[in-house]
Amino acid sequence: MKISLRNLAVLLAGFALHASSPWAAAAPVSPVGDWDFVMSGKRLGNAVITFSNNYTLGGIELVRPVPPKGAATPGNGRSSGETPGRGGSTTTTNNTSTSTNSASTSTNTSFIGGAIIEGGWTLDPKGKVLGYYRELSQNASDGTMTTNGVSFRAVLNASGSRMTMQAYTQSGQTTLRGLRALDLPDIDRDFYGMGKKAGQPYVDFFTLEPLAGLQNVYAITNGQASASGLRGAAILSRQKQIAILTITEAEPAVLSVYVGPFKTNSLTGNLKGSDQTLNNIPYTVGPRF
Repeated sequence: MKISLRNLAVLLAGFALHASSPWAAAAPVSPVGDWDFVMSGKRLGNAVITFSNNYTLGGIELVRPVPPKGAATPGNGRSSGETPGRGGSTTTTNNTSTSTNSASTSTNTSFIGGAIIEGGWTLDPKGKVLGYYRELSQNASDGTMTTNGVSFRAVLNASGSRMTMQAYTQSGQTTLRGLRALDLPDIDRDFYGMGKKAGQPYVDFFTLEPLAGLQNVYAITNGQASASGLRGAAILSRQKQIAILTITEAEPAVLSVYVGPFKTNSLTGNLKGSDQTLNNIPYTVGPRF
């Protein structure tokens, strides 16, 4: 059958209409921007991560492990450190060392503390996010500097407002659920923390002060415990959760990380924590005045 030029034009027009129809492949949703993450799975904690348009990423996290059932200790080392961005602490990962600014402690299977995050990302052919990041930390007492490596895959919803990331760490898989970061109400004020370790109650006093250039991240200042001063950091999430890291200034230093729900209207939270020897430490926080 002969096809006239007119018929060919109709066919091509029909093809063009089909190609621009709703069934055509949509452009991938970009993760570029600031993200507010909360963690579940093998780790609990909060993170603030920025995905940049040059395919790098960076941020900060506060993390405590979820120990295996029946496990008594998440880690067995001593650690001291500084507020993220002001110095750091210790972590051990297959005897690998590198530079960082954070506070943490770990074994080969558990990580407790805070870390600076640096890494990279890309999109696969299906538009999913692939990447890696390094958790960087340093021990202020002995200068030990180490890194943990994390690989991840992530998907965004159609509007690009939510991200679900599966992170693969040495301790197992952790899920990070993210929302686009927002400036939250300031919580820079005096707080108390009340906990119980091995049946012994304890009380902390501390002040949260915003860290310049870090969205919803706070330094712990003026910290006091019964036998020592305290320093540390906190990350507030728009997902109604807070993560708090404290480090005692007296030797042997004790590093603790508490994670749980937090109400910004009443400034109260009921958290659970870990230190180098104990898990599921109850810790209640509230305003002092």
